[in-house]
Amino acid sequence: GEHEAEYYTGQKGHELRREVGDALADEGTDADAETLIIFQNLLQTDGNKLSGSCPYYGGGDHLSGTAWVTDHAILDTLNLTRTEPTVYDNERPYSLGKYNSVYIGGAAHELGHALGLPHVLATPAEAEMGTTLMGSGNYTFREEVRGEGKGSFLSDASALVLSTHPLFRGSDHGKDDQVSCDLLQVRGEPAAGGMVVRGTVAASQLPRGVIAFCDPDGHSDYNAHTWTVKVDDAGRFKVRTSDFEPGGHELRLSFVFPGGQVITHGMPFIVDEAGVPDHRVLEIGRLHREGVKALEEGDDQVARDLCEAAVRVFDGIPGPLRTAFQANLAGKAGSLMEVAASTPATNPTESPADLADDVTEAYLSDLAWESAEVGWDEPFRDRIPDGKLLESGERYHAHGLYAHSASRYVYRLGGEWTTLETSYGLQQGAQGSVIFVVLGDGEELLRSDEVTDFVERSAQIDLKGVDVLELVVEEGGHGNYQDCSVWFAPRILR
Repeated sequence: GEHEAEYYTGQKGHELRREVGDALADEGTDADAETLIIFQNLLQTDGNKLSGSCPYYGGGDHLSGTAWVTDHAILDTLNLTRTEPTVYDNERPYSLGKYNSVYIGGAAHELGHALGLPHVLATPAEAEMGTTLMGSGNYTFREEVRGEGKGSFLSDASALVLSTHPLFRGSDHGKDDQVSCDLLQVRGEPAAGGMVVRGTVAASQLPRGVIAFCDPDGHSDYNAHTWTVKVDDAGRFKVRTSDFEPGGHELRLSFVFPGGQVITHGMPFIVDEAGVPDHRVLEIGRLHREGVKALEEGDDQVARDLCEAAVRVFDGIPGPLRTAFQANLAGKAGSLMEVAASTPATNPTESPADLADDVTEAYLSDLAWESAEVGWDEPFRDRIPDGKLLESGERYHAHGLYAHSASRYVYRLGGEWTTLETSYGLQQGAQGSVIFVVLGDGEELLRSDEVTDFVERSAQIDLKGVDVLELVVEEGGHGNYQDCSVWFAPRILR
């Protein structure tokens, strides 16, 4: 490494990855076309006490990925059975076997992310086998050899994805194919304890299978149950889901292709207090997502028509469910129509300080910044760089700043504005961990708590006398691989 061990904290993963990539390039290997697992011997040792915080996470897909994991001399599969001695990891006591379970299991878990595996939670039926490796199975790995539990297992959902990964099927054939997959229809039929989901897709090639994720609102995907089924030659599938908690959920249908590609369609649904989902909500979700796609492709009128159709279906849902679901979907359908009526900003030349005195409010995305930097891709206005709409858990936004951590947008206000009104949060679906910060002339005016969900926060900030405004997003301490963050509709007022 270019620095001492103490330098490589949890936030330095990408810097460490760059150094590894440079070393591999010197040997003729393109790290960006490989799946890497980086074992980091960075812990400080004092007898049986270990300390330090090195990068520990992973991310990737069927083409490439990276996992950062810890290494130490006491990590050895032969130690998994040992209940003594006790070691201390940053003051936390573990038996030697448990320490090996946690960190060897952790290496497997993060490598799973590098290979493209999302988090999954065992269904009640699966839990008879133990804990899913891609849930919290990194903490229970091989604990059965010490008689301490059932251990960890690989879920069907994870196995399906790995079965198509080039590293597991032993072939690169088809991995670079551009595949398409449109969800033509999806409907839900109430069934004992849950819902049967039927649907049809039109794909450029037949998917090997589909994973149904049922993910309760308000959390990361750690609590998503999964079911896996085949897709028949006509593009049809049928999957039985169950064990719902009351409240809002997202149904994500991930279609897995023979070359390793995965295409996911998501739609919200609601479950009543008796645990019964309303299947009509899935139809609303389909119309809603088709409206998003139309809008991203520039078909504004089609988007409006689809949203209006979604609202009509929504109006037919019984009162109590409609009330519970209204904030989740009706708000999104309405906000989608607002986005359809707007035009994204492109290369503005006026800064806030340049605006005439009679302009009393303005969106920052409509104005020129002094400087901007983001942690992934390029600074972007009113969209994510791949063209997707700005989406929180509650609504879509016509205005905003893409701010993947670590990011910074700097604006010259000239001391002529009094208030900043903004919302902020993770882009819907981003499994990140970030902190939002607002600075005025270098003074901290806002520092959020760590944000890990899709709940949209809002703030109103006094800007009186401020010359230079900075909107900053910091990593939350777990790397920035999925830290797709957004300043939603940041607006300044006089």
